[in-house]
Amino acid sequence: MMKALRFLLLVFSLLIGVAAGLWAFFPWDQAVQVAFDEAAREAGRRGGELSALEISGSGGMKPLFRARGLSMRHSLLTVNAALVEARLSPFKSLLARSLVMDLSLGAGDLLLLQGHRLSWRDGFLHLAAGPGTFDVSRLDMTGDLTVKGGFSIDPSTSRLTGAALDISVPAEMDSALAGLQALLPIRKEGEGQWKVERP
Repeated sequence: MMKALRFLLLVFSLLIGVAAGLWAFFPWDQAVQVAFDEAAREAGRRGGELSALEISGSGGMKPLFRARGLSMRHSLLTVNAALVEARLSPFKSLLARSLVMDLSLGAGDLLLLQGHRLSWRDGFLHLAAGPGTFDVSRLDMTGDLTVKGGFSIDPSTSRLTGAALDISVPAEMDSALAGLQALLPIRKEGEGQWKVERP
């Protein structure tokens, strides 16, 4: 009995060692580039555009992915960020059966349809994305554009399915956000203060 247990422990240890070796030497740069290229193609199919000046990745217990000069364009808006760093949580992703990661945002800006520009200094968000879910929580952006809260989108329709966002902008940008009321459940709370809510 003890010999069988020792044998099982040895096999288990070898499997863990092989898995750790594969994880450590996994070609993260190439994998990230392939994933980004696929995301860019999907954005194109949905009428948008996704590009970056540089994409890179590195392994470890929580792999880190970087996009420098990231730009996302859609007919309604354009989002630019100098640097986006995404740290994957493999264990949480396995449990949730979706991609779970924390994203740190460098300085960037948001260009609205009317040509109005809003900028931020830095930001953070928690993302859980799967075939039927795209959930952003703990969103915290600071700068001329300040956003706190979270939202959910149905990936199949790109429809906002839930939101609780507090938004602050310079008062002169109120008219730009008022123009979004036909598209989003957004309402003015005060000068330069807005809220997006969808239960």
